[in-house]
Amino acid sequence: MLREMSGARTWRRMAGLLRNRIPRWAVYALAVAAPLATEALREALATDLGVQPMFILFMAPIILCSLTGGLWPGLVATALAALAVNHAAIPPQGSLSIDNTHDLIQLACLLLSGLLVSVMSERLLHVSRVLTKSEAHYAALFGSMTEGLCVLELVR
Repeated sequence: MLREMSGARTWRRMAGLLRNRIPRWAVYALAVAAPLATEALREALATDLGVQPMFILFMAPIILCSLTGGLWPGLVATALAALAVNHAAIPPQGSLSIDNTHDLIQLACLLLSGLLVSVMSERLLHVSRVLTKSEAHYAALFGSMTEGLCVLELVR
């Protein structure tokens, strides 16, 4: 039980550090830059692997942006990833139209996965903030408890 609490406390500290130490503008800059960098990586890999869209590559920047910034940076990263893949990888390239139903289903799955990760990350960050406040309240309450116990022992 103590080990579980320690692990949860470590995770809350990491999430809090990421959320509190990175300015909001930097989180949104990451939400724009990460999918575009991933698209460049996908383009470089596409020469070796053929014309496969490789949607899974875009989950890494979506997860990173969602965990560092919450819902909105995750949604920005998701939207930019979907636009980048649709424009550059799905035939006809250079257009936002989709000719193949298979590609449409894959793009919808990317959008749904990005939405789900963003919502879950926002919930995680919210719970982390609530638990941090609760932990501070708990520490203040029981930190002063030893003083009360000492006074109680003196009265007896």
